[in-house]
Amino acid sequence: MSILLSKGLIESRKNGRILIIRPDTVSTPLFCPHCEFPLKTLEDVMSSKNHGACYKCEMRWSGDKNWGSNWKPNKLSPEWEEYILERKLLARNLINLR
Repeated sequence: MSILLSKGLIESRKNGRILIIRPDTVSTPLFCPHCEFPLKTLEDVMSSKNHGACYKCEMRWSGDKNWGSNWKPNKLSPEWEEYILERKLLARNLINLR
């Protein structure tokens, strides 16, 4: 087992498992608070810090007249349902490996 301490990050590797403990000051969520998809890319993290939404939500909804730090999607609208369906379809594996 090895333990690495670097910039407040503790990483422990044991039996193929990795445990990461971050300092309490980290405020980046793991999921977009709007679409609830995981923040996967650097663009997602930067959009989350700057706008409170993942990159795709920012790109899709930033033109909305109410866009801003208090923006909340209307999750009952057909437009939102279509957006989420599109995100789910794009998130699926294109090739089914068995």
